[in-house]
Amino acid sequence: YFRNVISPTVREEAAHAGASLRDLPRRLRRALINEGRWLDGHARERLAQWIHERPTTATVMEFRRRLHAVLESRGADNLAEGLKDWCHAAEASGIRTLAEFAARLKGYRLAPAQG
Repeated sequence: YFRNVISPTVREEAAHAGASLRDLPRRLRRALINEGRWLDGHARERLAQWIHERPTTATVMEFRRRLHAVLESRGADNLAEGLKDWCHAAEASGIRTLAEFAARLKGYRLAPAQG
């Protein structure tokens, strides 16, 4: 998700703003991978503010949180329905990288449970 959605989205948004991803310190750029779980409070606030100032990036980060919640859900039926809903919302978001990722996800199938 990071390589296919977050990274290209952040680059595109920075380019449109006439800025560079380099404006964000390397430590905080790397924190985009896991939302800065290992950062101290001040750095985490700085990352959250940076994301908040970039609406498209904030949206893809929220979609990542939602996808994580779907993947943590119990039961194959819940998972399949949750992924279907997530993909539909991602495609409707208007964010190219997110829609492309959703299309890839739709190409996967759940393996039958072995028992």
